[in-house]
Amino acid sequence: MFRIRSVLMSLTLAAGVVTLPAAPAAAAAGTVLLAGNQWFGGAGVPVCNPTWSTCGGQAAVGSAGQCVELAQRFYQSKGWYRGYFPRVAGAIDIYTNAAGLGMTRQAQGAITTVVPGDMLVLSGGSTRLSDGRIAGHVAIVDGVTVNADGSRTLSTVNQNAKVVRQAARWHAGTVDSFWSTHQVAGIVHDPDNRNSGTGSGGSAGYPDVVNGGGSRLAGPRSYLDVSSIGQVYAWNGTYSGGQPAGNTGITDVAMAPNGGGYWMTDSVGHVYAYPGGNPYFGGSPKGFSGRIVSMAARPDGAGYWLMSEAGQVYSYPAGNPYYGGSPTGYAGRFVAIESTTTGRGYWLLTSAGQVYAYGDAQWRGNATGFQRAIVSMSRTPGNGYVLVSVTGQVYAFGDASYFGNVPSIAGDAADISYALPGMSPGYLVVSRTGAHYAFGSVPFLGNPTGFTGQF
Repeated sequence: MFRIRSVLMSLTLAAGVVTLPAAPAAAAAGTVLLAGNQWFGGAGVPVCNPTWSTCGGQAAVGSAGQCVELAQRFYQSKGWYRGYFPRVAGAIDIYTNAAGLGMTRQAQGAITTVVPGDMLVLSGGSTRLSDGRIAGHVAIVDGVTVNADGSRTLSTVNQNAKVVRQAARWHAGTVDSFWSTHQVAGIVHDPDNRNSGTGSGGSAGYPDVVNGGGSRLAGPRSYLDVSSIGQVYAWNGTYSGGQPAGNTGITDVAMAPNGGGYWMTDSVGHVYAYPGGNPYFGGSPKGFSGRIVSMAARPDGAGYWLMSEAGQVYSYPAGNPYYGGSPTGYAGRFVAIESTTTGRGYWLLTSAGQVYAYGDAQWRGNATGFQRAIVSMSRTPGNGYVLVSVTGQVYAFGDASYFGNVPSIAGDAADISYALPGMSPGYLVVSRTGAHYAFGSVPFLGNPTGFTGQF
């Protein structure tokens, strides 16, 4: 039986905002993005595009197509709540006013129970309410699965979002945000939702995954390995030098175009250009937090970017564009920066599998369901990227092809490199101990020996 806990409200229409719209002159059916029988065990409600008056035959319960509308319509269909959530002008108010709704809430960092049907509420975003506050976002938890390392994956359903189905990782009381513009406020639970509890969310934190220079594909039958002291192994390629004096531990390598050499960076941002004729554009940034952990070169070879484990980005030379960095609300540490094919943007990656896109880079998705941590990424020749976890799990997004995970990796995975333009799809994974695993069109050429440190 429905509990009557509704009030009538009239508020400004915006993304993530509740309104009580006037009855339309003529009903317009919305485009169904996800049918109700495709989620929540077949007992969900339709999810539609932002503009409609009916969604899969259902009338709107609030502002048609907004995230709060989906929550209200879903909760009404389950008999947990009827009508509008009172004193909810934007999605974030579902969390702040949970007690007034007769619901309970768990704050980010102290989330101990999540069940299907709960609401995951996020702050942030770009939509402002009439009082100037940010509206935020709300998603419905569709399912909870346990990962091999004890963490959980929350599958969510979203309306008025780029992605209808989106997963998030829950560990040690924390749910990692799945969008760069939003931060998780917490979980809201209705006592009439009697799904069973799911534990504490697994292990805490993410391990430190800073490695050596890793591996880069240099051609159809060529790749380059760089150890943490700068030893270089060129497989069917040109050796241009290595082991720079005074380095503090090599953390990444970037290839110059057309076989023109490579650059290395170390943990304090010293940059080493090989061979001697390869331009040095600058380095040794000041004021960064932690270590410099990654670098990305412009595809035209006219500059590069360095990134710290806090997501701070440094652009070289002085005229090389800076597209952004230092995001907030992330989990883990930043582990990789990757340029787009145009050089007019880049992606940043955290060990929590979160991807932040700047410039002309497009966000294609985050990794979830992995064990321990995500360690590296590589772009495709088109418009996508692949990620790899320390246990060798591979995640493909955009136009990237997926060929499988490393079945049994020798040590932790350290790096991944996707096939270059002109090659058929494939990727190369290397472990910290130098073991290579080739997929798709990428050949296996050998493993280095006699090195010091790690890759």
